[in-house]
Amino acid sequence: MTGSIRFSLVVPMHRTALYLPALLESLGAQRPGPYDVEFIFVDDGSPDDAADIAERWLAAGARSGRVLRQENRGVSEARNAGIAAAAGDWIGFPDSDDFVGDRYLDAAARAILADPTAVLVSTNVKWFRESVGRVTDNHVLRRKFAAGTRVVDLDRDPRFIQTQAASAFFRRDLILTHGTRFRPGLDMSEDAVFVADYLLDAPDRCVLCVADSEYIYRQRAAGDSAVDTARSNPNFYLGRFDDGYAPVFEKAVMRGPIPAWLETTFIYDVSWFLAREDDVATKATWLTADEKRRVLAALSGIMHHVADRSIHAYGITPLSVELRCLLLALKGSGLPDQGVAKAVVADGRGIDVRYLFQGAPPVERFTRGDETLTPTTGKIRRIDVFDQDLIRERIAWLPPGELPQLDLDGRAVALSVGTYQALHAQPLRDASPAPAGPVRRLAWRALERARAEIAVIIPGAFAAHARTATRAAGMRARRGTRTRQLLGLSHRFRRAWVLMDRVSAAGDSAEYLYRYLREHERSVNPWFVLSAGSPDWARLRRDGFRLVGYGTARHRALLAAAPVVLSTHLDVEVTEPFPELFYPDRRRPWRFVYLQHGVLQHDLSHWFNKKPIDIITTASVDEQKSLVEDDSSYVLTSVQAKLTGFPRHDEVARLAAGADPAQRDIILVAPTWRNGMHAAKTAPGALRTLKEPFEATAFGHSWLSLLNDPGLHAAAAEHGVRVVFLPHPNLRTQIDPRLLAEPVELMRSVDDVHRLLMRCRCVVTDYSSIAFEAALAGADVSYFQFDRDEFLRGGHTYLPGYWSYQEHGFGPVSTTVDDAVSVVERQLTGGADRALYRGRVDRTLPMVDGRSSERITVRVKSLLAATSG
Repeated sequence: MTGSIRFSLVVPMHRTALYLPALLESLGAQRPGPYDVEFIFVDDGSPDDAADIAERWLAAGARSGRVLRQENRGVSEARNAGIAAAAGDWIGFPDSDDFVGDRYLDAAARAILADPTAVLVSTNVKWFRESVGRVTDNHVLRRKFAAGTRVVDLDRDPRFIQTQAASAFFRRDLILTHGTRFRPGLDMSEDAVFVADYLLDAPDRCVLCVADSEYIYRQRAAGDSAVDTARSNPNFYLGRFDDGYAPVFEKAVMRGPIPAWLETTFIYDVSWFLAREDDVATKATWLTADEKRRVLAALSGIMHHVADRSIHAYGITPLSVELRCLLLALKGSGLPDQGVAKAVVADGRGIDVRYLFQGAPPVERFTRGDETLTPTTGKIRRIDVFDQDLIRERIAWLPPGELPQLDLDGRAVALSVGTYQALHAQPLRDASPAPAGPVRRLAWRALERARAEIAVIIPGAFAAHARTATRAAGMRARRGTRTRQLLGLSHRFRRAWVLMDRVSAAGDSAEYLYRYLREHERSVNPWFVLSAGSPDWARLRRDGFRLVGYGTARHRALLAAAPVVLSTHLDVEVTEPFPELFYPDRRRPWRFVYLQHGVLQHDLSHWFNKKPIDIITTASVDEQKSLVEDDSSYVLTSVQAKLTGFPRHDEVARLAAGADPAQRDIILVAPTWRNGMHAAKTAPGALRTLKEPFEATAFGHSWLSLLNDPGLHAAAAEHGVRVVFLPHPNLRTQIDPRLLAEPVELMRSVDDVHRLLMRCRCVVTDYSSIAFEAALAGADVSYFQFDRDEFLRGGHTYLPGYWSYQEHGFGPVSTTVDDAVSVVERQLTGGADRALYRGRVDRTLPMVDGRSSERITVRVKSLLAATSG
């Protein structure tokens, strides 16, 4: 190997001065090697001092390069300016908020010199997750480097695609010969489109994958990158197609058959694009109906150039069968003959059969032997992707027994078990298993210890695992008396019903259901799970609750023995408190009953559909319909959704019946939280911390303006009531009391929120389910929704559903502080439409009769009878 490679690194800069030093530090730390490098920084009209930082860095190290300055024209034009100024053999385009490994240039240069035939160099992308300060090797394209540094011909293996210009090097002579440039004005998928343009013009598609040349992509903690903030920008959805891929595919069509690598590149990009529709934080809720139609039309126009076989074979990133079918439908093709029908559940309740169909519902026929089967219940589910109606899902529950034969329009369709099957997908399987690192080894040790703890308490558990059984025997011998005490739990936990509200708090429907079971259902073996540090622990202990500390060995043993868990919450610490491998049969043995904390008002299908819900309790007829009727996006049917009412509602009604109206002396201000304001949880059940001070947020500013309004204080004083602020639990300890005017009381904790509601004349909330309990308690309800458009378009954790606050709500809706205060003033003087809203409460909640716990118990017993054994 002789010679030297000259690199030109073109670095566009716009509002990245905060991150640029990390890139410069990594470039300054490059190992020497057979290369020279020039640095071309392009200041794209950035308002910060990034250009000055780059100039000082160049001067300080006497480095070859310069800083170009231009008006803001976008990243594509900035890179094009760098191309015009570059003099190297190979050009790279690192982003100014990323950084690189110390062999980024050396390894690339040595690989090029060893095999100079390649037209493109692909570097090994790692993720830097800024929020945790850690680099991870889990990029979906990492498998390109599993066999080390090598040249791959994309014409032979189209899976080894390159979609990032930032993590690649390009031959400058080819760029100049063909006039390849980043497409002006394109700011979404501009990298992938440039790479495609370049490869279409190149003499071949030989890509040099260099394993030791590492490019570190920063995932910003602030969530303010172009991709992070694109949800409300129509160009994010339309520009990539109209101005990016459409011209590339037209260019490819002029040259002959569309190459498979281009089809794969497009599907790779689309797989991320469509996956955003299943996440409330990224879903295209800001697009109009017409814009969504345009997106589907643009996608359809390009899909007509993509071969069916490429859709079937795609396996680089997860692409559900539902989305594959949508892509096929968009290009005018039919659905696959296999893999689009499945049996999800088969037990005493029946068999849950689902299949995908295109267009009008097919004529279906279910048979078992000579018997024709009639579904006991079912629905047609809407697959909510840009409001498309090309592909839908049929869900049908059939009588228990053997798997049926399914015929659609006279054609036999095979049923897979559990999931739809992408039968022809070809994932990159070149990666050898990664060696077990210290974190992985520690995780396995913790799992082994947890299993042994269960085997101590429940003899016979993990009997087939000799290592676990031996360790458990040693624990028994060492622990003596303590072990004998724990062994008693094996009998006590048998057929247990596990109930819990929040990990850190009780006082919800699970607590009231537990009280009912203890008093009225002597055949049921109820246990209540709660964090031992919860303020409710001592209260429940005094009331004789059989408590189990969350996350303890007793909790693990309880879950290994219990047939059912019932909770008012659906967080992962409730539905997946321990890994599946923890249980003796490597799957959880218990059914899950979701008691619901509050009445479902909005669309939570994106969350519910991923949860193992065997029963979900509902309290409202409209709520029940939203779950089970045709065109709902939930996978739930009347088999799971049960209109039972909520035990907490019965408790509120019981308290309200004995409440003294003369004691109502509180205006309660009780908004819910905002997901985007908070950092992620740091532990199961932990409250989430604010990213910035409460008063610095738009949410904090708006609610403080209401709470500190002189008109509100004057009305309260005139009517002899107090203004009390009850923030959501995620906020209570993070608000400085000094932010509140003197008359306002801040509640950092509440022993019994339902008894608090009995003291309320008025309750002001926003979207919180506390409005239901407040209305049942007899308080006047109002809604202050200053951020309605954002909140109801995915600004929190759910999407708009059937509920309209104007048509279904239990009080007036305000969007300004002045209007909110005026509403409270009218309510205090008796001028509100109480009869109207009381009628809505009665129609909405027909099951508040003191028997919700009884109905739930009957449903759970029926579930266990149908699924036992």
